[in-house]
Amino acid sequence: LVRLQPQEIHGLTLEQTNRTIVLARQPDSDQWMIESPRQVAARTSQVQQVLDVLATARIEAFLEPLESEREALGLQPPLYTIHVFNTPAADLRPATPAGQIIQFGTLASNGLLHASVPGETSVYLVSADLLEHIPFTAVRYRSPQIFSIRQDELRGLRLTIGDTTNGVDFGSEGPAPYPADHKLQLDTVKDTVSQLQQLTAQTLVEEDPKSLAPYGLDKPFASLQITLSGGAGISKTLAMGRGKGPSLYATVLGTDLVFTMPREVVEILTAPLSIPPAIPVPPPGPASEDAPETDDG
Repeated sequence: LVRLQPQEIHGLTLEQTNRTIVLARQPDSDQWMIESPRQVAARTSQVQQVLDVLATARIEAFLEPLESEREALGLQPPLYTIHVFNTPAADLRPATPAGQIIQFGTLASNGLLHASVPGETSVYLVSADLLEHIPFTAVRYRSPQIFSIRQDELRGLRLTIGDTTNGVDFGSEGPAPYPADHKLQLDTVKDTVSQLQQLTAQTLVEEDPKSLAPYGLDKPFASLQITLSGGAGISKTLAMGRGKGPSLYATVLGTDLVFTMPREVVEILTAPLSIPPAIPVPPPGPASEDAPETDDG
């Protein structure tokens, strides 16, 4: 939802019915502190709920309606406004214009919450019963790494370790063929997966394993580039994790599992996948190469 590097996020504000909470990041730390001097304890849960929306896995995207269409769709006025700052914490003020604003409201027809980023083309719907799934202390900088995708939008994956030149592409029907000069054979894929299983990801921002336990995740350690069907260059990066067992797996957001992937661990991919077409298999024909090419047999 928020396309900022974790180190670029210095604070945010939460506004509800003309009340404002300001959160700032402590210097040289991954902890948040609430700077609002009034009713902090009473409103901490509100901050938690809104931040949890950013980190929830079940997000369904659709085209943002025009302002004139909102009433027809039953969109009520926003309940919350989050302002994500990319200015130093010392400059945090509710009126600071720099940053992005995410608005949360309710959909009158079904009671779902929606979040919209002004200027973007998507509105995100989240079920209200998901608001309390992630502890506030575990959210930290998770929201910039969480993206949403519908499973039917999936057209390809790229598994990477280290730099993008070590990518392994997969199409929607399985492992994709490679050009001859790519030199990525099955053994290379196995070796890459083996390396991923051995990584420890020492640079993880999230250090609390309890926050990952509800999702069956050990420390996440790799990324997946998701290529959508919307056109060239459209991609989203999710994380791949290892569960409590020995198996390696990846699940698209929206299918019961949330992924957390600090951007310090692996590069965020920006290039779309380039999956070459499969080589067509010629139909059975005459065994002799000198057979005439006729249609009359």
